[in-house]
Amino acid sequence: EASKLKYYFALVTFASPSAADQAYKELDGIELEHSSCAIDVRGVPTEEVPGVSEGRTLRDSASKIPDKYEAPDFINKALQQSNVECTWDLGD
Repeated sequence: EASKLKYYFALVTFASPSAADQAYKELDGIELEHSSCAIDVRGVPTEEVPGVSEGRTLRDSASKIPDKYEAPDFINKALQQSNVECTWDLGD
């Protein structure tokens, strides 16, 4: 079941290398809400950003957090159960 999970990525621009370093230290490896999904933070050199996003459709963009933003509430059962229910025959 875990192998059927979808993965997403985001590109974030920081005002300074120290701000990027602080975000890395605080976010890398933490669990997203109570989902059992860990955030994997990686650095991408500025000159490589066009190659990373090439051929991909931009889904969302933001320059600030909306005033009334609420994080989505989800739980990933495939990562939380020790006795996982296999549903691969059911389709997506």
